[in-house]
Amino acid sequence: MKWSDIDTENQSVMLPDRTIPMTKDFFGFLMIYKEKQQQAMVQKSLFQNESAHIIVNRKFEKYTLNGYNRLVKNIAKSCGIAFLSATFFRNTFGANCLKFGLDLAMLSYIMGDSNVYITKQRYEKLISDIVVEL
Repeated sequence: MKWSDIDTENQSVMLPDRTIPMTKDFFGFLMIYKEKQQQAMVQKSLFQNESAHIIVNRKFEKYTLNGYNRLVKNIAKSCGIAFLSATFFRNTFGANCLKFGLDLAMLSYIMGDSNVYITKQRYEKLISDIVVEL
């Protein structure tokens, strides 16, 4: 994802096929992160090559898929977690959205699933657990 995908006026992420709103807190965090990224680049005399990407490696370059997977693996290891993956983050995000009351159709849209049925299948057990709790 690139900084140009962030709509600062509407506090949202602009993707080719959808727009995803951000919470005020997350937007604030993202702007602080951007400022710190820019400060780090100035310290390393790289500011003239400002990164277009939000998540970058130590050289302020876009992570490759292998690099991203290594990053996640190292974070898991440093936290004493046996296994962690990008899919785990995605599924945790989706589960928390449903637990906090986000509509299934909206979650499907945010996640970029091709239809609501796919999202329903992925979270079917969780959805039935939420209904039982109500």
